[in-house]
Amino acid sequence: MKVRCRVFVWHAIAMLLTSAVRTRSLLVPVILAILFFSSLKGDTQLAFRDVGHFYTPLYEYVANRCSQDVLPIWNPLDQTGIPLLGETTTAVLYPLRYIVFSLPLATGTAMAWYVVLHLWIASITAWTAAHWFGASRSGCALASIVYPFSGSILFLYTNPPFLVAASWLPLVLGACLAKRKLRTTSRVLVISVSLALMVLGGDPQTALHAVMVCGCFLFFSRVVGKQRDATNALIALACGCLFAAMLSLPQLAASMSWTQQSYRAINDEPQNLWTPPTTGSQQYDAFSYSMPPWHLLELYVPRAFGDLFPIYRRWSVLLPGDGRVWTPSLYAGLFAFLALVSTVASRRMDRWNAVALFAVLCAMGHFGLAWFLNQFTSRFDEVDSAAGGMYWFLYHFFPGYDAFRYPTKWLPFLSLSLAIISARFLDRTKCPNFVLPRRTLIALACGLVFLAAVSYWFQNHWTLPNRLPRDRFWGPLDISGGSYGIAASLAMLAGVVFALRSRNVRQLRHVYVGSIVLLVALDLALNGRHMIATIDQDQVAVASVSPAPTALANRYLRTATKGGFPKSWREASSPHRMLEVEATQRATWFGRWHLDKQVGVFNNMTSIRSNSSTRFWQAVNTWSKRATIKDQQKLWSELIDWLAIKGVVTASDQSIDLNGLRIGKPEFISTNRESSSIKLHSAWSRKPTGNATKLQMLQLLDQRHRQGPGTLVTVYSDFADSECMTLPATDTDSSPTTHVVSNNDEQAVYEVSSPQRILLTRAILQDGHWNATLRSRDGSTSRELDVLNVDHLTQGVVIPSGDWILTFEYRPNWLSTTLVVAAISWLTLMILAVRGPAATVWYRVHRVR
Repeated sequence: MKVRCRVFVWHAIAMLLTSAVRTRSLLVPVILAILFFSSLKGDTQLAFRDVGHFYTPLYEYVANRCSQDVLPIWNPLDQTGIPLLGETTTAVLYPLRYIVFSLPLATGTAMAWYVVLHLWIASITAWTAAHWFGASRSGCALASIVYPFSGSILFLYTNPPFLVAASWLPLVLGACLAKRKLRTTSRVLVISVSLALMVLGGDPQTALHAVMVCGCFLFFSRVVGKQRDATNALIALACGCLFAAMLSLPQLAASMSWTQQSYRAINDEPQNLWTPPTTGSQQYDAFSYSMPPWHLLELYVPRAFGDLFPIYRRWSVLLPGDGRVWTPSLYAGLFAFLALVSTVASRRMDRWNAVALFAVLCAMGHFGLAWFLNQFTSRFDEVDSAAGGMYWFLYHFFPGYDAFRYPTKWLPFLSLSLAIISARFLDRTKCPNFVLPRRTLIALACGLVFLAAVSYWFQNHWTLPNRLPRDRFWGPLDISGGSYGIAASLAMLAGVVFALRSRNVRQLRHVYVGSIVLLVALDLALNGRHMIATIDQDQVAVASVSPAPTALANRYLRTATKGGFPKSWREASSPHRMLEVEATQRATWFGRWHLDKQVGVFNNMTSIRSNSSTRFWQAVNTWSKRATIKDQQKLWSELIDWLAIKGVVTASDQSIDLNGLRIGKPEFISTNRESSSIKLHSAWSRKPTGNATKLQMLQLLDQRHRQGPGTLVTVYSDFADSECMTLPATDTDSSPTTHVVSNNDEQAVYEVSSPQRILLTRAILQDGHWNATLRSRDGSTSRELDVLNVDHLTQGVVIPSGDWILTFEYRPNWLSTTLVVAAISWLTLMILAVRGPAATVWYRVHRVR
C-alpha cells in the first residue's frame, strides 16, 4: 500500500511538472500578467520615481503632440523652451512608444502596457542570446525568465528609457559574443537594429556600453585568444554601429546638438584625478547611484537590506556610504547565484563571467580601489574614493564619457550574464556525469542559517540608536521584518536541492528541467511582487486636485520652500504613503506634471538641462545668499518681467487632510503683470559669442537689480548687425509696435512697425535652430534674419525701420538630410530582412521542382 501511494505521488508530481515543461514558453507572459494585472486593466497605474512624475506626463504630452504634428521637435513648456527631439528620453521617434501611446488607453494604462511589452521583449531577446551561445531549449527558457525578472531589470519599470535599452541589449551582446557562427549580414542587421532602437527609445548610454563591452572582448579574443571569428565579429560590430547611426540619425543629430549646449558638455569645473569632487559638482553627480559592494549580498538573499516603500525598512542606510538606492534588489534567483558560485568554484571562467565582473566593477562607481585601500589603511582620506576604479577610469580617460552619469546603469550587463550562466549551468546538470555540488549547497545553507541568526539577534537584542534615519517621503526607519527574504531563500534552496536530487528518480528524470524552470519563475515572481508600486487611478485623480484655484497663465515659476514636501511625512510612516506622494507631486507640478495642464514652467525637471539655465540658477543661489529680502524681491520682480512669467506655484512643507491622506498643499499666485513675451529695444550691447558662465549670469543679475526696467540687454553675436546703437526716430509721434498674428509651438508670426531700427526679443531660448524671415507688408521685400542669443535665455532679431511681417520658425538645418538618410536606411533594412528569407524559400522550392 505504501509503495502504491508513493508511486501515485511521484506520478502526480510528474504530471504537474510535465505540464509546466510543455507550457514554459507561456510562463513569462503569465507572470507579467499577474504582476501587472491591475495596471494593465486600468484600475491602477505604475508609481514611484520617474515613471510617476516624469515619464507618464511626458509621454502623454509627446503623444498629444504627435497626434497634432507629423514630427514635433520643439517643446515650449519647459524652461524657456527646449528641443523636444533633442531631449533623448522623450523617445519621439521610437516606433513602439508611438504605437502604444496612440492606442485608446488612459496614459497610466498605456504606460503599464509599454513596460510589460518591453519586459516581454527582454525575455525573448535573452532566450535568443542564450540560444546563440549554445544553450539548449530548456536553458534558453531559464535565461528568458532570469533576465527580465531579475531585480535590476524588473525595477527599471520606474525608468522606461533604461528598460527599453535593457530589453534590446541581449541581441547586441549575443550577436557579438555568441559561440555559434552567425552570418556577417545577420550580425550586422541584428546589431544595427538593436542599437538603433536603444537610441530611439531614449538610452544611448547603454548602447555605448554595449559597443564598448563587445569591442573590448572581441579585441582581446582576437589578439590574445587568436580567434579568427573575432575578426568577423569586429567587422560586423563596426558596420552595425555605422548602420545603426544611419537608422537613428535624426535622433543622434538632435541629441548631439542639444547635449553640446548642456551643462554636462560645457563643464568649466576644475577636474583632478585624485581630489574628491565637491558636493553638487558635475563629477559628484556623475558618480551618484554607485552600488556599494555589500549590496552584492542581494544576489544571495532577496531584499536582503529591507524594503524601501511604502514602509521604510531599508536598514542599509545605517551603513556609512550606502548612498542613494537605484534598485531595491539585485536578486536574479537562488539558482542563478548557485550557478555563479559553482562556475567560479569549478574555474569554468568564460566571457560571460568576465562581463559580469566588469559590470560589477563599473557599477561600484566611487567605491574604487582607493576606497578599498582606505578601509584597511586609513591613509587615503584626501584621495577620491573612486580612484583606481573602472568607472573612474572611463570617466577620466574615455573620450566624452564624462557627459554620462550613474554607474549603476551597468547592472543590466550583470543580469544578462547571470541569465546565460544559469542556462549553461542547467545544461551541465543534465549530463549523467554531473556531480552534485554538495559542498556548495551546504555552504549556501549554512550561510542562510547564519544570516537568519544574525537577523534575529539584531531585531531582538540590538540597542537601537537614539534617533533612526528618516526619509522625507517614507518616514522613520523601521528595522523589523528583515528575515522574510532569508526564509524565502531557505525554502527555495530546499526546492533546488530536491530538484537536483530528483534527476536520479526514474519517474521525475524527464521533468527535472521543468521543475527548475518553475522554481526559478516562482522565486523571481515572489521577489518582484514587492518591487512594483501601483496606485489607484481614481483615488490619485481625486487626491491630486489642486486645493486652490489656479489662474492658468502662459508660464509659471515653480519654487519650493522647506523641502517642498509635507514635513509630517518625516515624522510617521503610512501604508498609503505612495498614494500621498504621487498625489502631492501631481498637485504641486513636481517633475513634468505641468505638461498635463499644458502650462509652461520655468525651473522644472528635464533629462538634459541647458548650460544657460544651469548657470542662471547657480548665479541666483549665489546672489540670493548675499542679498537682503528686499533686494531679492526687487530682483525677482525684474526677472519675472524679463522671462514673461505670469504666475508662481510654490510647494512648501504644509499639507492638507483629504480623506485621511496627508497631501501637499501648493500655492498658486498670479503675478498680475501685463508683461509680454515680446519686447522691443531701441538700444542694446554686444558681446562675442560664447557659452554662459556663472560670472556672466551674476553680472546680468546685478544689472537687472540696479537698472530695473531700463536694463540694457546683451546680444551674444559676432555679427556687425548686433552692435550697440541708438537711432533717432523718424517720426517723434510714433513708437515701435508689434501685433501677434499667430503663435504655435514651432512657428510664430508678428506684425512689426517701427520708425527706427530696433531689437525684438522673445522669452524663448535660441538653441541655434530658430530661423526668422522678414517680409514687407506689401510683399516686395523679403530677407532672412539672424536669430540672436540675448542674455543666454532669450532670443532676438534686429529689425530695420518700416512695416514688416516677421516669422519665426524652428527649423534645424540637419533635419531634412537626416530624415532622408534614416528613411533610406530603414527601407534598405526591410529589403534585406525580407529578401533573405524569401530568397532562401525560393531556392528550396526551385530545387524541389
